[in-house]
Amino acid sequence: SDRDQPFVRNPDGTVSFSGDNHYISMRLQAGGVSPMQDSINVTAAEAFGTDMQMFNELNEIAKVLKGDIEVPHGQPTGTWLSFTGLANVDNNHARVLQADASLGARMNSYDMLGNMLLDRDTNINKDLSNNEDVDYAKAISEYKLWENVYNASLKVGSMVLPMSLANFI
Repeated sequence: SDRDQPFVRNPDGTVSFSGDNHYISMRLQAGGVSPMQDSINVTAAEAFGTDMQMFNELNEIAKVLKGDIEVPHGQPTGTWLSFTGLANVDNNHARVLQADASLGARMNSYDMLGNMLLDRDTNINKDLSNNEDVDYAKAISEYKLWENVYNASLKVGSMVLPMSLANFI
């Protein structure tokens, strides 16, 4: 159900995952959604490995250190920890960093898009404010003044210009 814990530690120390491995997508641009490109999350498998590999390998290292299990293939404990155990830790660390970097890059895209939308919203609000804050009485008075100046200049221009031959024909 939806209220179950996604990660469960089993009695043997292993970790089981009972959540889903679906992406939650948000479209950045018009068109189809690409889950890998438009997701706002990473799956458990991407972060922790298939079948919770990271947790289970760490559990195996803990058991070897406690002496609860024999080192695989009869290797000396120090050799197995130095090579296999640390290699597993390094690989799991790299996987988590890769998932974090991938998510961080997508997060930066959403932040950049959000900032761009905020800038546009500010510009639109500024334009609305400029339009709504007009003093209509003053604007109409200025319009009428300039209309009178224009009409007067047309009248003066028609009186000053001499008649052409076209007027006599």
